[in-house]
Amino acid sequence: MLLLSVSFVLLSIRCDGYKFLIYSPQIGHSHVAFFGQIADALVDAGHDALLYVPSFFENVKTTAAKRARILELQLADKKLMDKLREERFDVGITETFNMCGYAIFDKIGIRTHISAFATNLVDVFSYPFGVANNPSYVPGTFTQLSDVMSYGQRWQNVASYAALYLMCELFYRPILKFEGVAPGFSLDDIIPRSVFVFVNSEEFLEYPRPISHKVVFVGGIGVTKPKPLAEEYKRIMDNAKGAVVLISFGSIAKSSEMPSNIKDAFVGMFAQLPEVTFIWKYEVDDDIGANFTNVIKKKWVPQNDLFAHPKLSAFVTHGGQNSVTESTHAGIPMICVPLFGDQMRNAKMAEKRNVALIVDKKEITADRLTVAVRTVLYNQT
Repeated sequence: MLLLSVSFVLLSIRCDGYKFLIYSPQIGHSHVAFFGQIADALVDAGHDALLYVPSFFENVKTTAAKRARILELQLADKKLMDKLREERFDVGITETFNMCGYAIFDKIGIRTHISAFATNLVDVFSYPFGVANNPSYVPGTFTQLSDVMSYGQRWQNVASYAALYLMCELFYRPILKFEGVAPGFSLDDIIPRSVFVFVNSEEFLEYPRPISHKVVFVGGIGVTKPKPLAEEYKRIMDNAKGAVVLISFGSIAKSSEMPSNIKDAFVGMFAQLPEVTFIWKYEVDDDIGANFTNVIKKKWVPQNDLFAHPKLSAFVTHGGQNSVTESTHAGIPMICVPLFGDQMRNAKMAEKRNVALIVDKKEITADRLTVAVRTVLYNQT
């Protein structure tokens, strides 16, 4: 259904195949994965797609001035710009958080572009697309508020809107003033000309909010049909005496780098729930949890495939957009421990839909984790 909706959007512009340039800097693995999934969907729909992933965030602090400098260096690379221009792309797609893509599209002559969010429709960034926000019932992206707020919470939400707006002004102003593309180029003019806005959130989970005809929800574009488990994981799942709980905090926040008090909280939970088998995405080999027969540590896990197994009963997660979408799609309840960014909002949204419980990272203990897991496993309503 999702591929059909994306295809319909594209076919509404032209009936034959398009050539797409998709600009996706390495903000994070989940962001690049999202744009890679868009590229795959386009190819499956009969289009050509080139995914351009500049790898400059590994060693560069992304302050506004340096980001403007990064844009300048890309535009000054004549060989690169000529190569992209020769491809004669019809449409550009770019991550809205990184505005360099718009300037590159202008530089190489792409006149039709689509903006995209690897997250929800972020409040501050929605205004250029003609989408209004009302802080009385549209919770800020970086808050842990729902659409039902007290009077005090509404003021808190207004403050979050203002803080994010000021941060974006400071962060993006050097790029907005950048004059290295063409005379008269202005992001304030080019961004509103986006023909569509792809949003990586599930419409049926989202809070009610104003949108426009440009907004297309593509949450779940990366949810694929689960594959049969590898023999190792099949053996783990089949041999589990009771419920299995998956623990994973995504690709950026590594379990192995957690503060010791949080690791100790998980170890304490393992001790209190010996009847539960835990599969823990843990990125290094060390002795944490080594004394427990009910704990299996893996540097990587086939998350979506595990969700399809009937013994997988709960998911301890950071609340990233993709993880929330995958687990709800599979019907797996969550214990969310949000860490940063939009994860607080995602967790609160999942809690409101009765598919998650939240454990505050500042108050995490073995007892709190144990109570949350027991509630999800044994007291489901």
